[in-house]
Amino acid sequence: MSLKSTLEIYELLDSAYVDGNTVCAFFSEQGAMTKMSRLCGEKGYTDMVEIIVPGTDGRTKGGNAPTIEVAGSLGGIGGRPTICGIVSDADGAVVALACAQKVIKMAQKGDKLPGDLVVRTTICTNAPTMPHHPVPFMDSYLDFVTLKKHIIDQTADAIVITETSRGNRVANYPVFGITPTVKEGWILKVSEDAIDVMERVTQEPAKVIPITMQDITPVTNGIHHLNGLGEVPDGTVAPCFGVGLTSPLPLSGAAPGVTNVSSLEIAVRYVVEVVKGFLMGTFSFYDREEFVSLVSMYGDMTRLYKGGEV
Repeated sequence: MSLKSTLEIYELLDSAYVDGNTVCAFFSEQGAMTKMSRLCGEKGYTDMVEIIVPGTDGRTKGGNAPTIEVAGSLGGIGGRPTICGIVSDADGAVVALACAQKVIKMAQKGDKLPGDLVVRTTICTNAPTMPHHPVPFMDSYLDFVTLKKHIIDQTADAIVITETSRGNRVANYPVFGITPTVKEGWILKVSEDAIDVMERVTQEPAKVIPITMQDITPVTNGIHHLNGLGEVPDGTVAPCFGVGLTSPLPLSGAAPGVTNVSSLEIAVRYVVEVVKGFLMGTFSFYDREEFVSLVSMYGDMTRLYKGGEV
């Protein structure tokens, strides 16, 4: 059960005073490795936090076990002073950070994983909003291409992106959905393991968010994006897939009062199971042989990560 971790992280972030230092201090007290950097734009800043939960044979200890990253992707956790309180967009950060805390608690109770878990997300309590159809998104004081470059760990062997994905008319179901795996510009089939874990955790048929080619291109190109779940920086070779926090109706990322912590707990539990499976060698993000065949037949697709140039 991940409910306690989810509640604690939600309460931590639901504050006008929280910043990257606050979050790092919270996790440092629990024995995690932390790092914070303040990223400044022309009109404001956002704090980037990194939480590392070392594995028994992880790279932080000189071992060879794989590393997995959970990247909490968002614009801001709040839109003060215009919006009072935590907003829907914050849920990507809540899930990512709650996952980190749950894995820490597992290790303290003897369930230690072999590889390292890296969690990165942004903390901004007064982010601006941006127009988007059908409902507004939360914006950021930095452009999202720059944010993704800082959020995504290029050294990770696999990446799970957690992000609020309620502002659309395509993926409208309760709790969360998963995307197909994205690797080096290719949108691959949905991981069978990702489906298996989702059905086990939710005890319902898996729900898939249908990202398209334009969703993995840079958000700055002016093309409509369903969400940022498939968007990764140029140079990222690790396979990744998204866990999108969804809702039956389109809801703005800037909307307060949206978060249902009991629903988020299910998403946290799912991400924890993915982390456990990957680090223990029982979870695969993609079919390696199929990927090699696709590239050999149809070529490189990393040009989609560029800003429009071929």
